[in-house]
Amino acid sequence: MEAAVRRAPLTGPRSGGRPQLAVGGETVAGYLDAGNGRLHAFFAGVDNTRAADVDDFLEVVDDVTNVAALLQQQAARHPHH
Repeated sequence: MEAAVRRAPLTGPRSGGRPQLAVGGETVAGYLDAGNGRLHAFFAGVDNTRAADVDDFLEVVDDVTNVAALLQQQAARHPHH
């Protein structure tokens, strides 16, 4: 997993004038078992978004990793598709 956060707080109309973190990129990649020895690569990520604080940033990370987990679970239920 890779995460990039700009440390300088951002302000502007979208933030209501409050400092925010810029999330430069949060990505997860892996392989899904397609059966018969085949693997399919996948990528889940978000880029160019903002987080109000560290807790908000961690929610972004959780969302991306949850998408990756759902992809893995779906592949496990249907390993030959």
